Amino acid sequence: MNIRGTYSAIASFVGAVAVIGFVVFGNGPQAPYGSVPSTESPAASYAGTDPSVPSASSVFGNRTEEPSPPIETF
Repeated sequence: MNIRGTYSAIASFVGAVAVIGFVVFGNGPQAPYGSVPSTESPAASYAGTDPSVPSASSVFGNRTEEPSPPIETF
């Protein structure tokens, strides 16, 4: 067996192991469609350092959630 045949055999073996690994480990548990990932703790609030910029809570604090417009389907 020459050196080119050895490299070809090694490449084929590595490729086969990679394909088997993707098949075995690629089908792990996945979140169901539409689920929201849970968070352990709420995100830390951002505190800016520029005093001329108002905080987000003072800007958006009094707003109610607006319903989105209906989407036309065909």
